[in-house]
Amino acid sequence: MLAGSLKRNTFFALSVCFLLLFVLWIPSLFSLAEIPSGETYQQMQAHSLWMGLLPPGTKIWTYIAFILTFISAASLLVLNNRHLFHPANEFLLPLLYVLFSSAIPATQWFSGIQAVVLLNFLGLHFLFASHQRLSGLAELFIASFCFSLASLCFPPALLLLLLLPVAIIILRTFAWRDWVISFFGALTPYAYLLFYYWMDARDIAIAREAFLTLLPQGLPDAPFGNIPLFVFFAGTAFLLFLSLTHTLTKSSANKIKILHIRAIFRWMLLLIIAGIIFYPSCSYQAMPLLAMPVTVIAANYLAQPGRKKMKIFCWLLLWATVIYLHVAEFL
Repeated sequence: MLAGSLKRNTFFALSVCFLLLFVLWIPSLFSLAEIPSGETYQQMQAHSLWMGLLPPGTKIWTYIAFILTFISAASLLVLNNRHLFHPANEFLLPLLYVLFSSAIPATQWFSGIQAVVLLNFLGLHFLFASHQRLSGLAELFIASFCFSLASLCFPPALLLLLLLPVAIIILRTFAWRDWVISFFGALTPYAYLLFYYWMDARDIAIAREAFLTLLPQGLPDAPFGNIPLFVFFAGTAFLLFLSLTHTLTKSSANKIKILHIRAIFRWMLLLIIAGIIFYPSCSYQAMPLLAMPVTVIAANYLAQPGRKKMKIFCWLLLWATVIYLHVAEFL
């Protein structure tokens, strides 16, 4: 009965997602402890253009992060309704996004990643919309602008700019106008920021030093010391492996448009994983961003008929790793 109500009633599905999100965020919303820790905040602040403006420990920003996370979950449902890349059991999309994005308690504060997720959803919408237009240059410019603006808010998102040429090759026929308009769309936020630094200090070196903070920092140490975190990522990787192998073997039964859109999400997954590797100061803070492609890929597998026992096992494994993470964090 519950599953049927979730399928038929979008408002009910989003209400369940909000309740689940609230349960996962209860310790962060009502805790008196500083979120994030001072060390985490300082590491991310050193590689951010704007975090110094937000003092750590201000509770209002935790509430804003909570609201933006729910809006992101709802945005994923809206994005799917607009472009129909996941027609079966679409309520799984916001539900899984809530689980993956909020599974790690240490990510439940405003690090800019919540705004980045919304910018990327907006960019994906215009990117997919450009595929439906004869020209689509305006949509392509806005998509490039959104991805570029997101890279200024959260450094690991810089690698997502590489998604633009990949998407053009997958979604559109070759045309030099597409490449030119994408280049200028991605360049525009950086040009505005360069102009701001120049007008503020009249020193190009300040702008150069600011842009250098966005570049990759190097490879991190192996994250095996945090056992609950390692268990969660291992369980997520197992679900992704099953989902990807199932998707590839069943791809011939899908429409070409759906295949192209899902290919974009697979490339997004690879680029975000690369961002986590090359930006160790952000590391697992990028989980709300990583949850975007993980949700789409995993939902496609869990919504398909067959292999019922394996899917029940995957659900139990996912819930167990999330509960283990929260118990280990707060108890």
